Amino acid sequence: MPKSERLALMAAYRASGMSMARFAQREAIKYSTFAGWMAKAGPTTVAKPAVKFAEVRLPSFQAPTVRRGQE
Repeated sequence: MPKSERLALMAAYRASGMSMARFAQREAIKYSTFAGWMAKAGPTTVAKPAVKFAEVRLPSFQAPTVRRGQE
C-alpha cells in the first residue's frame, strides 16, 4: 500500500473516534498491520478540545430545626 494511502487511513482513524481494532476491521486491514503503522508514526499532536466548566449556583437550603418535645 502506498505511503500516502497509509497516511490517509491513519488520519481517517484519528478523526473517526473508533477504536483501532474497529477501524482496522471496517477498512479490512489486519489489526497487527494497522497497529504497526500507528506505532511507527509515533504520538500525534492533535489538540484535544479544552475541558470547559461552568459554575452552578444552587439555592441555599436550610434544614428544618427540630426542638425537643416537638418530634
